[in-house]
Amino acid sequence: MTQIPSPALNQSYQSTLLEDSNRERFEIFHNGNPDIYKALIRRARQLKARGYKGVSIRLVLEVVRFDFMVFSTDQEYKINNNHAPFYARLIMQQEKDLKGFFTLRKQRAVQ
Repeated sequence: MTQIPSPALNQSYQSTLLEDSNRERFEIFHNGNPDIYKALIRRARQLKARGYKGVSIRLVLEVVRFDFMVFSTDQEYKINNNHAPFYARLIMQQEKDLKGFFTLRKQRAVQ
């Protein structure tokens, strides 16, 4: 007899699938757009130099979006909101001076 998963288990499984899908999309975008990573780091370091101990990655992402809207010739250039937490974790892992700089929420899926 096939057992039907409980709604809670099913919801957890769906969250894991969504997180995996978001991660894959992020990796594709990140690998194809290294300029975004560099811009995020530059803006985060500017804030840190001004004395901020930590900020939301979303604040920095919005500034970078603005920069690209003003300075890019590509009118269709977009950065997905779902990429923000992946950028925050990647930057804090790879840039020693920005470790712990972004506020984080607990991710649904195990890394």
